[in-house]
Amino acid sequence: MADLSVKIAGVDFKNPVLASSCPPTKDVRHAKKAIKAGCGGIVMKSITVDPWFTKYPYPWVKLLNWERRPEEPRYTPDGFSFYSRGVMYTPDQFIPQLKETEKAAKEADCVLIGSIMGYTFEDWVSLSQMVDSEVETDMIECNLGCPHPQEWTGETGGKLAGSTPKVAAEVIRRVKENSSVPVIAKLTPETGDMVAVAKAVKEAGADVLTVMNRFLGFKIDIETGQPELSGFAGIGGPWMKPLTLRWISKITQVMDTPILGSNGAMDGRDTVEFMMAGAKAVQFCTAILVDGYGVVGRIIKEVEGFMEEKGYGSLDEYIGAAIKHIHEYKQIPELPVLLASVDAERCDGCARCVGSCFYDAINIVEKLAIIDPESCVGCKYCEQVCPHEAITMVEGVREKYLKAMEPKF
Repeated sequence: MADLSVKIAGVDFKNPVLASSCPPTKDVRHAKKAIKAGCGGIVMKSITVDPWFTKYPYPWVKLLNWERRPEEPRYTPDGFSFYSRGVMYTPDQFIPQLKETEKAAKEADCVLIGSIMGYTFEDWVSLSQMVDSEVETDMIECNLGCPHPQEWTGETGGKLAGSTPKVAAEVIRRVKENSSVPVIAKLTPETGDMVAVAKAVKEAGADVLTVMNRFLGFKIDIETGQPELSGFAGIGGPWMKPLTLRWISKITQVMDTPILGSNGAMDGRDTVEFMMAGAKAVQFCTAILVDGYGVVGRIIKEVEGFMEEKGYGSLDEYIGAAIKHIHEYKQIPELPVLLASVDAERCDGCARCVGSCFYDAINIVEKLAIIDPESCVGCKYCEQVCPHEAITMVEGVREKYLKAMEPKF
């Protein structure tokens, strides 16, 4: 049987499937459901000092590009967006919830991670001290990526702290000085260079990175001319997976700080993909929100099944496996050239490929797609749009490829 356990910053996780800081961990009742579902760890909802955030934002949600299928009640469309605003809690509200969750987590061998978000450096210090002294959490996650604080005042709240290397580093330095457990920096995608922020917080003492939080978005109902959810809101979901994978891999290429992947993963195969990019474990929110806590067990089984199918004995055997295969842009011209090839038995001459070829390399002759090798650049577009899977890519001739790439004005 495959071993799903992983050690991160000295903390042992029984499996790499975590519930992130979100509604599924918003109180002890829901946290216990995540624990019972089998999560290797849970990140509790963030604690903040501002009572405004506990009341005003309203936990409104809009699933964008969502498709209902009555005949498939558990159907989840690819690429939908989770658009929402949520609430956080003050220490007096949430510390008791953390204490009660602590016992359930220990009994289930589930790692308990507290989450904090301050607005001044002093806030960050006081919150870390409270969580560290009053609750036996295994780790503390600093929410440097919350997309909402920019909409009201606060110099070091959420992504306002995480978008600037110097400020993010100072937050982590102060929290680290006041914590007896590993400190996690949760990063924002809304920064010019996440690698620079990652390096800064690592130098300041961050033990682990969570990559990454959501963006702040805006959506309009054109039938009414009104904003969805009445204004700006956080936006994430499965469409973000390629963006998250990019930053996980970019950070993994230059530093060895453990990474928790977050935003975009929906199932076991996504989990494996995140880990091959360099993540040690993966946090889930949207998947649980749209499919319930039962999805946790399915994800774990899918990861385990993949490992057994491929012959992996442990997670370490494929964590970061894709990194060594990444080619820089300047290396791309050295790769083998490709050429489209048509399977005459599958092709019915529908011409879908012709309309999708912007190099004029395909013609239909007697209901069969014919490829011009001196015009085909091997872009793979036709292969993917062909409804009959009649096109595959084979190795081409570099001289003909270079000729095909010449401008034709």
